Amino acid sequence: MKLKKLFGVLFLLALVFASCKKDGPLTPTNGIYRGVFSRIYNATDTIGTGVVFLALNEADSSFIMTGDTSSNAPYSCNGSFKLMPGKIEFINAAFITEITEDPVYDPFYVLDTVFEYEFLDTGFFLQLNLDTVVYDYKLTRF
Repeated sequence: MKLKKLFGVLFLLALVFASCKKDGPLTPTNGIYRGVFSRIYNATDTIGTGVVFLALNEADSSFIMTGDTSSNAPYSCNGSFKLMPGKIEFINAAFITEITEDPVYDPFYVLDTVFEYEFLDTGFFLQLNLDTVVYDYKLTRF
């Protein structure tokens, strides 16, 4: 009888510890994400916004991004990415003709730097905070 109670208590303890296990933060997965890009000046003035599409491939850590050319979206680009805890580094491999043609070219309109990110199942939020300017992506997998 005591052995049954002991096994019962051990089973309950194991169940409690298993249910308390905390998962680590979610990381972005394969998929196509659509959303809005915003370039925000001094935390209040949106000085650039547009619709973007971002495709991620986990198998080879590659990405492709395109933007709505009729808006102020970032330039289309492609390359690879590296995940770090809470950060994602994009490494652009595309030649972007707008760089040579646009006199007010903003290098952060190309995914080629380290962004902080949060991934919540289907929501993917990227942010690059540079003192007075914030580059913000709010994306959803579809």
